[in-house]
Amino acid sequence: MEEGEVTVTKRPIHPLRAMREHLNLTQKRLAEEAGVGAQTILRAEHNKPINAESRRLLCDYFGMTPEALGLVNNEQKAVDNRRPPDTPAIALQEIPTSPIAQAIAQGIVLASKQLESTDMAHTRFHVLQRYGLAPHLTQPLPDAPPLWQRLTMALKKPTELDDMTLKHLEAITRDCWSVLSDMLGIFSQGMLNYVLQRLEVVTTFLESPLSAEARHRLARVAGELAQVAGEILFDLKEHEQAEYYYNAALEAARMIKDEIMQAVILGRKCFIPLYNRNAQQALTLLQEAHTLSPLYLPEVTRAWLWAIEAEAHALLRNEAACQKALDMSECFLERGQPGNLPYTRFNSTTLLNYKGTCRLRLHQTELAIQTLHQSLLRLDTTRTRQKAIVYIDLASAYCQANEMSEACLYAQEALYLIGQIKSARVFQRFLNMRRQLDSWQKLPSVKSIDEHIATLRPLINPFWNT
Repeated sequence: MEEGEVTVTKRPIHPLRAMREHLNLTQKRLAEEAGVGAQTILRAEHNKPINAESRRLLCDYFGMTPEALGLVNNEQKAVDNRRPPDTPAIALQEIPTSPIAQAIAQGIVLASKQLESTDMAHTRFHVLQRYGLAPHLTQPLPDAPPLWQRLTMALKKPTELDDMTLKHLEAITRDCWSVLSDMLGIFSQGMLNYVLQRLEVVTTFLESPLSAEARHRLARVAGELAQVAGEILFDLKEHEQAEYYYNAALEAARMIKDEIMQAVILGRKCFIPLYNRNAQQALTLLQEAHTLSPLYLPEVTRAWLWAIEAEAHALLRNEAACQKALDMSECFLERGQPGNLPYTRFNSTTLLNYKGTCRLRLHQTELAIQTLHQSLLRLDTTRTRQKAIVYIDLASAYCQANEMSEACLYAQEALYLIGQIKSARVFQRFLNMRRQLDSWQKLPSVKSIDEHIATLRPLINPFWNT
């Protein structure tokens, strides 16, 4: 130690606070979800005694012992040296591990902080065990209808679920959305299995008698989980299955009369025809989305829908309609509250990406290159997937400009990122761009790209159908 230095002894963080922060929960949020008072959480985290019922509720919530949560101090041990009845004796290190938790261990960049909350989903699983639903997660019925079909039928039933279980399911849904963008690609299949297992539980609940309020909340969870499933299936190039789950999500949104959710689902669904180059079908879906409570849809949601519409018009080579849609998107984005559209992260940088893609589709080559470079400068460096897409579009734009050295440079950069994310959807976008290089396939740089493609294909192949 240098002379004059002062050592500061850090107080160890309380286990309950560690778990709460591990799950990105505020004291108020934890109190609401666990069914205790906010002052109870405050007292516990300051190592003050709390009553036995509050300890039991917190232990039930986390699926941990009071000792593991630091809820039994010396004063409490003197009067209560027993674990509350029916509290699962599961310490933090014993929480089950899923493909998503394994993804944390394997070091997904930046996803880890968000993914930590998915451990919570596994402790919530103990609540579902009480209803005898655990076998459904690992042993689906052999001759049962497809899950998306069962969900659609269950939503139509006039159908009791306790509040804690509903809160657990809602929290699981938030967890899924929070990690989705960082999971797509290399962990798509594991994430899909995880989501479908939870949707299996929700569907089973929907097939049983429910109060009106519980049914409404559960249908919302079902709609969100079905959307996530659709997103993952789309990334896996399973378009037919993706559409089934989007439609089931839409059924849930209509049932609870949530027009914002309906609009978002329709926007997501648009990408299936767009990637199949069926722009007219995408425009039909967007027209339906635009008619949904235009006065109440958040401006950022409307901006996102107009950006998608711009890309559809660009595919049809309708320059005037494309520019109008881009102008509308920019207008709504400026009017909207700061922040991102939930679950899509749409912002001014994303709009720049859309502008670059539209100009590329319209063969406005110089403008496309300029816009895509602006997008790269502003893009969050953690958004690897989006960066790969911008690189692909830049490679395509330089192909249009017959600047092959630049085209090949950005193509190789895109392949490097695709090798990290292993997204079938992004890889397919790259292969579509590769066709522009056919006239130069004898160039050493193009041959190098083809060799790189050959090494990537078997790595990505398990996640998609060629």
